[in-house]
Amino acid sequence: NVINAGPHVMNHNIETVRRVFKKVRPKGNYDLSLNFLSDSKKIKPDLPTKSGMMVGLGETKDEVIETMKDLRDHQCDLLTIGQYLRPSKKHHPIITDSPFNRLDTTHRKNLTDHFLKNIKELDIL
Repeated sequence: NVINAGPHVMNHNIETVRRVFKKVRPKGNYDLSLNFLSDSKKIKPDLPTKSGMMVGLGETKDEVIETMKDLRDHQCDLLTIGQYLRPSKKHHPIITDSPFNRLDTTHRKNLTDHFLKNIKELDIL
């Protein structure tokens, strides 16, 4: 299993907020993705867990915050958030009016503070 291979970080991307998830990942399962992260922590509590999320898919600011809380509730230590880029016309369209993209630096810092403190606690950098 992957954990026995000794990774430095266990990563599994949530991809997007719950409401948009099935449109973007029709074969995926939002809750299963969350449980993968918490199950990894149960197996190896000191292994940092990380997830990634795309914005620009029509999510609201509250949905982004809810997803961040879901991740923390499932013991996700680190989070990356990036702008969705449509790989082809068959994929979900970009909705550029992402509330996260409109946040100023102070608001982005407030949203990510509890993730950033984990970087220091885990001594990753």
